[in-house]
Amino acid sequence: MPKVFLNENERLIERFVSWVYGEMKRQGVHQKDMAEELEITPSALCQKLKNRSLTYKDFLTFVRVLNPDAKELGYLLGRKEGS
Repeated sequence: MPKVFLNENERLIERFVSWVYGEMKRQGVHQKDMAEELEITPSALCQKLKNRSLTYKDFLTFVRVLNPDAKELGYLLGRKEGS
């Protein structure tokens, strides 16, 4: 399989989606509950995450519900340590 090189934005989206999956599992947030917060169906949520087709509103909703601390949020936004 050929190597795929992601640009910075694609890396940030991959990082964010991975974090969302991990945090939902860690916090016990079910897809049904997150889908309700996003005002979509659980199936649509799965497709948004799978296809990396998230809107700014989606991002804000995930952050509001999953509540990352400042360090996590900096990591998700691609900020360097100390900036």
